[in-house]
Amino acid sequence: MATPITGTFVDGEGVARAHLVVKFKPLSGATVLGSSVSIPGTRQAKTNASGVISLSLMPGDYEVWIGKERQFQISVSDTVSTLNIVDIISASIVYANTLIPLYSRIPRSIFSDYADVGTTSNNVTTLSQKTLAANLFTANGDRLVAKYVCDVDGTGSTKTFKTYIAGTLISHAVKLNSASYNVCEITLEIVRVSATVLRCSVSTTLYQATTALGDDFTNAEYTEVTGLDFTGTMLLEMTGLADIASYSDNDVVLKFSNAIFTPNV
Repeated sequence: MATPITGTFVDGEGVARAHLVVKFKPLSGATVLGSSVSIPGTRQAKTNASGVISLSLMPGDYEVWIGKERQFQISVSDTVSTLNIVDIISASIVYANTLIPLYSRIPRSIFSDYADVGTTSNNVTTLSQKTLAANLFTANGDRLVAKYVCDVDGTGSTKTFKTYIAGTLISHAVKLNSASYNVCEITLEIVRVSATVLRCSVSTTLYQATTALGDDFTNAEYTEVTGLDFTGTMLLEMTGLADIASYSDNDVVLKFSNAIFTPNV
């Protein structure tokens, strides 16, 4: 009786390997199964769009090949239960990789956006929301620097800008009577200092269209965010609000934003 086998194949970044041809070459000879003699032959299966294969193999030992390379060996038992290929690896050149790929330890862009996103009436509007990848902050000293540049309508409404990391508020800048200001620039720096802690510095500056020295408005804040789990994803978010009766849509418009991640190597 053939045993059902399933398994999922991904690349080094965890992305599903779709349409991958996986071959199973028997190492065992003929096997007596009840009153029959089982002579296993080479089988192959192709992964689906999710990187999953599904096939049935006669009991015995097999080499698993992808292309021209032997990847590992499996031992298939005689059972009607579906076996996951991960659970039946018997010998292998595959190993649990605890090293960090070199490409992940060089400075790189996390995002770079330039589509206009504006506030809506006098509602708090999410102008930017980005999901930071799991295991991005793998070492102490890893840092992320992000910048947001907004066009600010020259009305007298109060403007409020907030930034969050992993749901925690890390900056809250409020400017009353912002009629003479037309540009807002927010710069934040986030640094991992332990397995559960990020230190965050955020500077929010509103610039006047024509200004004398010292007339610009700057708000600087420092926050230490604790209890984090860097093995999961985290949200980085920036919101804007214009909140008096004379408000209109797009009182604040995010014009562009970007972030650079620099590992501590």
